[in-house]
Amino acid sequence: MGGASKGRRSQKALERSSRQQRSRLQETVANSNVQQYALKREVQRRERLERELRRANESLALANEELDSFAYALSHDLKAPLRKCSSLLMFLEEDQSPPLNEAAQGHLSSAVEMTTRMGEMINGVLEYARARDAVQGTEVALSSVVDEVLDNLAVAITEADGKVEVGTLPVVVGHRVRLVQLFQNLVQNAVRYRSERPLVVQIFAEEEEEEGRWRITVRDNGIGMEPKRKADSFILFRRLNRGLGGIGVGLALCKQIVEAHGGTIGVASEVGVGSAFYFTVEAAS
Repeated sequence: MGGASKGRRSQKALERSSRQQRSRLQETVANSNVQQYALKREVQRRERLERELRRANESLALANEELDSFAYALSHDLKAPLRKCSSLLMFLEEDQSPPLNEAAQGHLSSAVEMTTRMGEMINGVLEYARARDAVQGTEVALSSVVDEVLDNLAVAITEADGKVEVGTLPVVVGHRVRLVQLFQNLVQNAVRYRSERPLVVQIFAEEEEEEGRWRITVRDNGIGMEPKRKADSFILFRRLNRGLGGIGVGLALCKQIVEAHGGTIGVASEVGVGSAFYFTVEAAS
């Protein structure tokens, strides 16, 4: 009897082990099915995202083509007749036979001024369109860029009784001509919107927390701007102060240039205190 009892226990143990193995196998199969289902869903999700990305890229390419066409139309279809109109107006202004009365002379002078301004706006839009293209960057020393800008604006800065304080600036990856445009627009902006105090512009650099990038700041002690104006600062043709000149292209162009370099741009400002425009740019390796 002892042998039979021992055999039954052994048989039960085998059956129990077999049930446990079947249970584990069923659990493994179930888990595998869940994983396969999750993998299938993930593949479908990625395929959907790839389709959406392709559509977005196609839409962006189409938008860029339309912008190129628009820039071409501005360059060829608008500038030529505008130049002709401007030439005719200036001819009338110089050769008046018989002389115009005072009111007519004022109207003619206004027309000449408006055609000149329209030409500036067209040129600004063309620069804005071109500046959106991603740049093929090379190593550029920002100190030499700023030196060139200050040389270009020396007369304007002197007439504004201003001074520009430049800190140590890094070597970055970028397009030199575009970077000159960027700094020149920011310094011109400081000159245009100066206060009654002697103008002081500070240009300095700080390392970004994100490795491999610099944060560049151009700070002035000008009239500053209201908080609601800051949101519009970088929108094309949004002039910050209509009484101080400008056509509303400069800061929009700055934004295009910075973003073409893969950076971001912003402004901190307080009325009566001044403004600080800051942007990020890739550091040279």
